[in-house]
Amino acid sequence: MWLGCHFYMACFQGITDRRLWWSKETIDKFKGAPFRLGEYISFSRFRNIGQSIRYTDKALPEFIDRFHEVRSLIDAWNLHMQKNYCPSWLNCLDESMNTWLDKYCPGFMCVPRKPHPFGNEYHSIADGDGGKPIMWRVKLQEGKDRPKNANGS
Repeated sequence: MWLGCHFYMACFQGITDRRLWWSKETIDKFKGAPFRLGEYISFSRFRNIGQSIRYTDKALPEFIDRFHEVRSLIDAWNLHMQKNYCPSWLNCLDESMNTWLDKYCPGFMCVPRKPHPFGNEYHSIADGDGGKPIMWRVKLQEGKDRPKNANGS
């Protein structure tokens, strides 16, 4: 149920406070969450499960790494897809995942550089043949939040 609630909440943009999904206020189409999840799981149980979840069994590094837990998840995903999935001839890389002009020619586009070269992002590649894209490789591209060791480098 916990995971299902996460999937459901991910379908809606602009709801930054998760507590709104368990609000006692009347549902308003202009503010707050469009539905309440209290009949499926209490907010305290939802929060407790989320605080107990661990994404890796690796010990914390001695330096600050905000992506410590997700690194193992990304590595496991990439290894699983490498062993179990064979992509087609047509692949979409990051911003090229856009609509097609016709059956055999993807609609190409020019994507300008980001306004600033800071921060982290995920680079991905997906199989673009066969209807819905299937992501088969992910890479964390680190920017200013890259972990620093003890001497600061």
